[in-house]
Amino acid sequence: MKLISAKIQNFRMLKDIYLEFSVDPEKPLTVIRAANETGKTTCLNALMWCLYGDDALPSKTSYVLFPNDLKKTETKRVEVSVEIDFQMEKPPVKESDKPSIVTYRINRRVSERLDQSGFSKRAGADELNMYVVRNVGLERVIDSEAARIIENALPQSLKDVYFTDGDSVMSFIEASANQTAKRRRVSRAIEALLGLDYLDSAIKRVEKVSKEFSRAIDDKDYAEEVKKIEDQM
Repeated sequence: MKLISAKIQNFRMLKDIYLEFSVDPEKPLTVIRAANETGKTTCLNALMWCLYGDDALPSKTSYVLFPNDLKKTETKRVEVSVEIDFQMEKPPVKESDKPSIVTYRINRRVSERLDQSGFSKRAGADELNMYVVRNVGLERVIDSEAARIIENALPQSLKDVYFTDGDSVMSFIEASANQTAKRRRVSRAIEALLGLDYLDSAIKRVEKVSKEFSRAIDDKDYAEEVKKIEDQM
């Protein structure tokens, strides 16, 4: 997956942010610098939320999206929206063909409202829309395909490797951690990069299907049954 751009609206402290990521092969790095507590990690969380929904948030139940400063105004309901344009390589149909580059646009939005006590609540489930960006316009991707495309572009198990910030890096290499903790972190990172959890899941699935298949096999000795019938005849 190669990020092209992102548009973030009303995601916590990020009211209206547009990010353009570098796609220059000679300068493929985009650096986001800002003071502490100004929204860098929030920006990271917004991108992950757009791709994976609430499962990617630090806390699925207590992570409030409603902007704090708007709670003091007359605004009782806001629409939170994050939109990402990204590219991914599509395998060729024939071996002689070259891989094609497809550009997608994904948008996730949800409404949050304030109750009488001033606490924010979801005003319904979040809505996910995905499009293929073509020269002639946008082509809608059916909902059942959207999750599969995202998972192929960047498996959710790798999100913490792909999306990281300075705090996460420092906690990973902090000198105060003991050797066991350091080994565990390295092990988790390698497992995520290699997709070993997917292999484990596939192995468990094959074992389950194998057991179900074994139970379904009819082990009756039909040769013996045929012999009995012949003797009766």
